[in-house]
Amino acid sequence: MRERVESAFASMIITSCALIVVGILGMMLGMGGGSMQLIRQHGVSGISAWMAVAGAVLLFGGLGLLTFTMVSAAAIGTSEKRGIRKVEPRAKVLARYATNRQGETAVLDWDLVDPDLRFYVRMELSDGNKAEFQCVREVFDQCGEGMRGEAQYQGRWLGAFRPYIGGQPPTS
Repeated sequence: MRERVESAFASMIITSCALIVVGILGMMLGMGGGSMQLIRQHGVSGISAWMAVAGAVLLFGGLGLLTFTMVSAAAIGTSEKRGIRKVEPRAKVLARYATNRQGETAVLDWDLVDPDLRFYVRMELSDGNKAEFQCVREVFDQCGEGMRGEAQYQGRWLGAFRPYIGGQPPTS
């Protein structure tokens, strides 16, 4: 996922959690105030009712935003290797690493012998966006940190990387 999309999802999750907390507190205050007024036999006044309604709206709005965020993230996750194949002529390799089934990171060559490793390359694209791609071991070996080259990717899958060696990358 791209950094901007990740930060947007993080912001929406934080916002929805804040709305849920404020909504619960508002409902508790409104219903508590209304209960106290009923106990005193004054009837429920407008402020308590409005506080409870506003709390309910915030609570359900936060739950709706959280549900939307989770469904959107799941949809992106299922379609991350789909889409059109793109060629990035001026990609720069920022980092590369591999993870095993337990999620432990392997970065040294002698750690990369496990057949269950997943290989990842983080790149800066020519438009300034940073993206992380999954790839096979052969493509991973072509990507040295700091190298510039031509990257071919589809969604979050890096299909090929051809480094530029001994010269400037093409300007077109």
